[in-house]
Parts: sequence; C-alpha cells; structure tokens
Amino acid sequence: CPPKNYKLEAIKSSGLTQLQAITRDILSRSSTQQPLFENDHDHLANHPNGHNVNISNNPPNPNKSIPQLQEATRLEHTLQTALHEYSLKHPTFTIRRHPIEILGVHISPDLRHARIFWCLPHALDLSALSESTVRILMERMQEVLDEKGKVLQGLVHGKLRGYYPPRLKFVAA
Repeated sequence: CPPKNYKLEAIKSSGLTQLQAITRDILSRSSTQQPLFENDHDHLANHPNGHNVNISNNPPNPNKSIPQLQEATRLEHTLQTALHEYSLKHPTFTIRRHPIEILGVHISPDLRHARIFWCLPHALDLSALSESTVRILMERMQEVLDEKGKVLQGLVHGKLRGYYPPRLKFVAA
C-alpha cells in the first residue's frame, strides 16, 4: 500500500479557492524571484514543423545534478512522513493540530546540506487572519524549527540509516 500523500489530501479538503489564496499569499511573502513551480508547457512553443521547441531562457533544472534531485525527493518524502508521525503525538510543529507543510527541498551540490522550505498548514484559513497574525505565526514557527528542528533531523537520520543524510535547515517560504 503506497504511503498517503498528506499534502494532496489537505489540498483536496481546502478547496481550489483557498489554495489559490494561499498560493498568492506565499508568493507575496516569498523572498525569491523565481516561481516554485513551472507549468511544463509554459516554456514550449509549437515549431512550424510540428515539434515543441523550448523558448525559455532557463533549463528545467539549472545546475541540479541527478543525485541532488534524487536526494531532494527522498528527503522530502521521508521528512513529510516523519513530520506527520511526530505531529500525531507531539504538537511541537503544529498549529491547531495541523502540521506545517513541506513545500520543497534544495540540496547542496556536495549533498551535505539541505534547505527545507515550509509554510503554515493549508488547513488553516489564512484569509481570516490578519497579516500581522500570519507574520507572527511564521516567526514563532521558525523559532521553534530553529530550536527543535534537530528532532526532525534525528527522525530523518533514523529512517535513512543506510547513509549519512544532509543536515537540515528550515526556511519559511
């Protein structure tokens, strides 16, 4: 039986309207200028001979090696599972009994360090909260992750015993 995708379940339960509001909120607070996701067809145009041609200046995954991408996927899945299991017993990384969401993982080229991008739970109705309340929630959760993120580091290391996984650094998206 494949593991349950908790992000997908949260998205289904929150509805498309709330998802769009959350996406706009995350993008407005994001410190990066590049989008987190690109539509696979955004950078393609039809060539007169009938083939699709890449019209984007950016390759799909610039400067990312295959081991980096594999490790990011493995680490993200393991971290999501560990976070969910830990949150069932301990409220440390939760807000109103909902665990924070892991949006993505970036691995350093030497595979020793990982930046974990997180956001507040999608189950929260952020549109009902003031901007200052959301900012305070983000700051407090970042402090908790900075202080107690080693718990998640330990859980990830326990699940990935076959090698030495990257050191985790949590970054608000």
